[in-house]
Amino acid sequence: MHADRLTNHFTIGQASRHSGVSAKAIRHYESLGLMPAVPRRGSYRLYQPEHIDAIRLIRKAQCLGFTLAELRQLGTVDCTPDWPRFVQALSHKRESIADEIKRLQALDAELAALQATLPGLIANEPDCVALTTELAKA
Repeated sequence: MHADRLTNHFTIGQASRHSGVSAKAIRHYESLGLMPAVPRRGSYRLYQPEHIDAIRLIRKAQCLGFTLAELRQLGTVDCTPDWPRFVQALSHKRESIADEIKRLQALDAELAALQATLPGLIANEPDCVALTTELAKA
């Protein structure tokens, strides 16, 4: 990372490049209180390396399936992660994913059954209305 050599601060454009997150998203994270307050020089925000780390952590958590609203619940008053609550949230997220996997596996089984049945129905019921009626019964 290359910060302003005199102050060890980054502009929002630099913060965006270093974190891989758009300036708009960074401003949104700030407005939600997901990251520590960013000092200003005049009208310019001056991001420090810990802000870049916070931005990257937010983005990683989003990639793992956490919403910004969920992340707001996992922070402390000073906008640092509450790590014990974060570990607990990871367990809950994994349980949700396991439930979703079961739901998707059941859906896949239903689709496979339909895929196996449909060619025979088409052969026996070439009429669209009759075929639709048969499918609705299944």
